[in-house]
Amino acid sequence: MSTNIIGQWKNQYGSQLSIDSVDQGRITGSFKSAVDKSIPASPVFGLYTGNLIIINVASSKEGEKIASWTGVLQDNRIETLWHVAIGGKGMWEAMLTGADTFTRV
Repeated sequence: MSTNIIGQWKNQYGSQLSIDSVDQGRITGSFKSAVDKSIPASPVFGLYTGNLIIINVASSKEGEKIASWTGVLQDNRIETLWHVAIGGKGMWEAMLTGADTFTRV
């Protein structure tokens, strides 16, 4: 398994993704949002196989927010689609989706 994904990444909004290790396809690291500054840096975990990646993060406050990015590593970028679920909201307010591109820092 290639570990060329390890390192510091930043998306188009300035949010920071740190991929610290890849062990048998399992990713660990941290994520710091530049969009929602009320959430501190949070641990991430995910999977990496070939050039495919999935990364998950939950806010440190239980039940507040959880997010997942699924994407492809190509041309030194991670192109992703993401989903966020927000606790305590009605169904149509609780689910958000979008796209992010992470580039190496």
